[in-house]
Amino acid sequence: MVFIKRLIQFFIFLPILLILYINIKMYYSPNYKQEENSTYNTDVLSQLRHLKDEVHNKNAGIRMQQLFPEGFVFTNVLYGLAWADFAELIKPNHPLFQEANEEIKWSIAEINSEQGKAIFSDNLPLKYGAFYNGWSSFLMAKYLKLNQLQNKDPSVLKAFSTVCDSINKAVLTSPHAYLESYPNSAWQGDNIVCLASLVLHDKIYPPQYKTAIDTFLNRFKTHLDPETGMIGHSFSPQMNVNTGGVRGSSQSLINSFLPLIDSAFAKQQFELYKQHFIDYKLGLPAVREYPKNWDGDGDIDSGPVIWEVGTVASIVAIRAMAENGEKEFYKPIRNAIEAFGFPNHWGLGKKYVFGQIPIADAFLAWCHAKSGENLENPPVFWRMTFQLFSLFVILLLFWLAWKL
Repeated sequence: MVFIKRLIQFFIFLPILLILYINIKMYYSPNYKQEENSTYNTDVLSQLRHLKDEVHNKNAGIRMQQLFPEGFVFTNVLYGLAWADFAELIKPNHPLFQEANEEIKWSIAEINSEQGKAIFSDNLPLKYGAFYNGWSSFLMAKYLKLNQLQNKDPSVLKAFSTVCDSINKAVLTSPHAYLESYPNSAWQGDNIVCLASLVLHDKIYPPQYKTAIDTFLNRFKTHLDPETGMIGHSFSPQMNVNTGGVRGSSQSLINSFLPLIDSAFAKQQFELYKQHFIDYKLGLPAVREYPKNWDGDGDIDSGPVIWEVGTVASIVAIRAMAENGEKEFYKPIRNAIEAFGFPNHWGLGKKYVFGQIPIADAFLAWCHAKSGENLENPPVFWRMTFQLFSLFVILLLFWLAWKL
């Protein structure tokens, strides 16, 4: 009997340790290092070290393609974008800048390979569709912006110009509000990345695409969801209507790109995003997959939906908060994911949930790579409700252990 009681007490103390671990992680702050007149986030570098091993040596893109329709492209493009953002504050003569350049070019080559294009249709008005062209061109744009005053690979500039011309032509000739990613299927999140690529082109080089940019942006503004006033999730080109309502996964993504495109429209949409999708669970802010008072299940876009909270929506919200300068929610959401993502440094680099889902690590690296140093001061007592709840559970478990 004594052995059984001790065994029960052991299993009672395990959740106590877990609760304490989660509460400690709520105080997370990233580490920065200064060297050779450059300052960089060592936690992001550690994430990139893990991903570098995954994509080069463990076929992470191929593995993720077996789980997600765009797994190969998404894993590689997010990996490249994370390096691009990481390198923005590093001097060009620093070894890490050179490494970033090589990894971004490697990612571009992977995406432009036959394997990268394999699942996308070449019979669409925009060859290979909005998803492929949007993300591939945006990665090339970030590479060119990073090397604007340095030597750059001319083949990347040529490929970028070709894709931008294709997007421009598709926008101006399309009878539909949004460009298809697959035959008869369109997603606003894919289109917003196409638009961001044109905007970034005209910020780096002499403007060429103002007409397409204005036309495209006007389509977003005039095809809003009638119930929320927000940009929709999916669109039927055949019926020329929004079909998927509004979703947290796409809203977090859209609000990560809108500030680059149109600051006034971005501010309006971001306020609606917070109003309809920010929710509190046990006192911690999180992002719902469906608007308040709506219910729905998880799918390939959302990832798991747990207690109405979308995993993809909440992860990408880190980026959305940083891009929109949101102090109230940036750190609380980031640190909640840090706590419940169970990061570790076992092996090479930093990984989440034991490194089992490289695309999740790629999303987190891209979201963390956007500097949020000026957003590290949220409301003072944002953890208090969760801490009080944690204290109650711990005391209850201690009481159970004592009763034994």
